[in-house]
Amino acid sequence: NHLPWNRMNRNSNDPALRELQPENFLHMHPDAAKKIGIKDNDYAWVEAKGIGKPLKMRVRTTKGIRPDCVMTEHGFGQWSKGYSVANKGKGTYDGDLTPERKTKESLELFKKYDPVQSARQLDVCVKVTKA
Repeated sequence: NHLPWNRMNRNSNDPALRELQPENFLHMHPDAAKKIGIKDNDYAWVEAKGIGKPLKMRVRTTKGIRPDCVMTEHGFGQWSKGYSVANKGKGTYDGDLTPERKTKESLELFKKYDPVQSARQLDVCVKVTKA
């Protein structure tokens, strides 16, 4: 799942696209949401053990995601002063949930798990609770 118009954060700061969707969502399966007492449009806390701080995000439920996974769109809540539209307070910066690594360490992991480096995706185990 991703926004079809937002590829690799290239359009993160586009005002017209931000008008279509002003914030990113935590997408989760309705059965998983129900287990923890969350409904569509409720807020949830998302945290990765030992990494960053918990993030508060609005939930969108969809049967199009595995019950044991969650997903969010990238390119929101940016911290760069160069962004006027995608800056803090406008969505959640999901990078706060990723571990800090040096470039060399990241490249070693990519070579190990994705030797052709086709996706460069990073999965992070998170805990989701009702806000």
